Amino acid sequence: MGYQPKKGVNIMKKKKPTKTKPSTPEFDSERETRVLLEKISSDVKTVAEGHSSLVKGQEEIKSELSTVKAAVWEIDTKVKGIDTKVNEIGTRLKKVEQKLDSVTENHEQRIQKLEAVR
Repeated sequence: MGYQPKKGVNIMKKKKPTKTKPSTPEFDSERETRVLLEKISSDVKTVAEGHSSLVKGQEEIKSELSTVKAAVWEIDTKVKGIDTKVNEIGTRLKKVEQKLDSVTENHEQRIQKLEAVR
């Protein structure tokens, strides 16, 4: 027969767990992961704050735009009123010019008659 171990001797000895080397300062993956996660968390907070500021600014712009729209509507109404008045004045001016032309003709005819009489 072949080799027989002694009684009580376990040929399958348990290996002692080897201790992992302590992390070297050059590379510590767990620490590096934590640092990266903290950086990502900080960046996400920064983006969220920026987004919040943008939303607030957008709301302010919408409010100002409403004010501007109201002012433009008011100005538009006034301009339409002025346009109507200008058109009325133009019509009246044409009537005055026609009367002036008529009166001028009459005066010229009178002057010619008076000069002829002399």
